[in-house]
Amino acid sequence: MLSIGILGFLVWAQDGFKKQTLPYAGKDLYIQWLNLAQKSVLLSNQQETFFEGSSETKTQSSSIKKTFDSAKLDNLLNSKFLEWFVGFTEGDGSFIVDEKTHRVSFMITQKDPQVLNYIKNTLGFGVIYKCKDTYYRYTISKYEHLCFIITLFSGRLKLNKTNNRFNNWLNSFTIYYKNILPDLQKSSENLKINKNSAWLSGFIDAEGFFDAPLRSGRLTTCMRFSIKQAYEKEFMLQLRDMWDINKKWGHITQIKHITIYSMDTMVSLTHLIKYLNEYPLHSNKKFAYQKWLNIFNLIQKGSCDLTEIRMLAQNINKLEDEDIVQE
Repeated sequence: MLSIGILGFLVWAQDGFKKQTLPYAGKDLYIQWLNLAQKSVLLSNQQETFFEGSSETKTQSSSIKKTFDSAKLDNLLNSKFLEWFVGFTEGDGSFIVDEKTHRVSFMITQKDPQVLNYIKNTLGFGVIYKCKDTYYRYTISKYEHLCFIITLFSGRLKLNKTNNRFNNWLNSFTIYYKNILPDLQKSSENLKINKNSAWLSGFIDAEGFFDAPLRSGRLTTCMRFSIKQAYEKEFMLQLRDMWDINKKWGHITQIKHITIYSMDTMVSLTHLIKYLNEYPLHSNKKFAYQKWLNIFNLIQKGSCDLTEIRMLAQNINKLEDEDIVQE
C-alpha cells in the first residue's frame, strides 16, 4: 500500500512539474531523480531478499517519501545552486567508502560550518557533525539522498581525479546495495567549464586564492588570483582558454605535477569580478574576496594610500582558513 501511495505521488509530481517553467539543469535533474525514486520503490518489495530483512531496508520506502516531504524542491531546481554545489564538491567533497562493508557516504569537511549549513538548508537533507579537531562535517548517508547525489554528479564532474573517485565510490554503492541502482541517463551537458555556469564559483570557493602582495622594491601592489591543481594540466589549460582564447590574460606555471593558473592584470581581473558578481561565492572565501576587491577598487580609483592598501593586503586571507581536508 505504501508503494502505491508513493508511486501515485511521483506520477502527480511529475505531471505537475511538466507544467512549470524551470531552469533546464534543475528540470533535467529533478525528472531523473523522480524516475530513480520511482524505480527504487518498485524494487522495494524485493529488498528483504537482497538485504535478508535488515531493519535498514525495511524503512527505505517510507524514507523515500520523507525525502519528498523534506527536500526543498524550489532550491533543488535552482540550476545556479546545483552548478555551484558540483564545483564546490570537486574541490572539497569526499566520496567515502568503508573498505570492509563497501558502505558509502558523501562528506564535506570545513573549519567553519556556515557553508555547510548553506548546503544542508538548500538541499533539505544531510547531517552536520562537529568533529573533535574543531572541524565540522556535512554527511549524506541515506540511500535516497545518495541517489540524488549520484543523479547530480553523473556526467557533470570535470576533473579527472574527481571522476575516478566518484566511479570507484559508485562501484562500492552497487556492491553494498546489491546492484539495485537503476541505470542513470548521464548528463549531456558540456563537460568543459564555461563562464555561463556557477560551477567555477563553487570551485573557487574551494580552491581559489586571492592576494595582493607588494611588488618587490616598489611602492605598488600586485593584484592576483590563482588556482593550483595536481595532475590536472588539461583542466587548467581549459580554465585559461575559457577566460582568454588568445592566452594573454592568464599564466600557466608548471612545477613538477602541480599546475598553477594565475591572473594578475587589471583587465583579466575585471572579467573575473564580473563573473563573481553574477555567480557569487558562498563560503568564508567571500570575506577574503571582499577585502581583495576593496584593494582592487582603491587602485582603480588611483589611490596612493599604501598604508591602507598594505593593511588590507596583510589581512586579506585572515578569515580564509585552510578548510579543505584532503581525501
